[in-house]
Amino acid sequence: MAHISSKNNRFFEIFAVTHVRMLVSLIVSAVTFIVLRWSFIYMRDSEASKFLIGIVALIVGVGGVWVLYAATDNLAGILPICFRDTLRPFVFVGPAIVILLFYIVFPAIRTIFLSFMNRTSTEFVGLRNYASVFTDPEMLVILRDTLLWVLVVPFSAVALGLIIAVMADRLKPATEKIVKSLIFLPMAISFFGASVIWRFVYFYQPAGYEQIGLLNAIITFFGGEPLA
Repeated sequence: MAHISSKNNRFFEIFAVTHVRMLVSLIVSAVTFIVLRWSFIYMRDSEASKFLIGIVALIVGVGGVWVLYAATDNLAGILPICFRDTLRPFVFVGPAIVILLFYIVFPAIRTIFLSFMNRTSTEFVGLRNYASVFTDPEMLVILRDTLLWVLVVPFSAVALGLIIAVMADRLKPATEKIVKSLIFLPMAISFFGASVIWRFVYFYQPAGYEQIGLLNAIITFFGGEPLA
């Protein structure tokens, strides 16, 4: 940890005066946080291509978290050793916690607050929205299905995983390696990533438009009609 901290503080070491280093660290942290917020708004509201949005998320997300860590670690490095060793573990998790609080916890709290407002969020209506939800037959079906999904799917996945693990451990060594390889092979890519890939494989454009889906691109290349 100390080795990583010393490398991250090289940028700030050019500022010899302690209070100057502290000021620079605070400014860098504030600017980085503003850039992270701007990138979040850009990714949410921008009509740019998904590829460009992904590049922004990768560069600003990874780079921004590292800069936040470097700045906060520099602040901890200015303190006396007794405080430095106590605060440094929190420095490692601090930027991530701040980002989670600002982009996940705060929006969740704000969403709960807005649930007590009208559809334009201009008037407080109390529990009227909840009364409407819990008296609507269609919403009750949706809530029931969601509750079943939240309770049944995790329990079933864990139980099935434990059963498969116990059964695989009882196999012969040669067979065990093959079976475990087949089990873990689908985990090489996330389900979300796989769904995005297959979406572009089967993507459909109406006749007359360029087919960007792999399957329909191949079919139309050979003169066939795209599959809807």
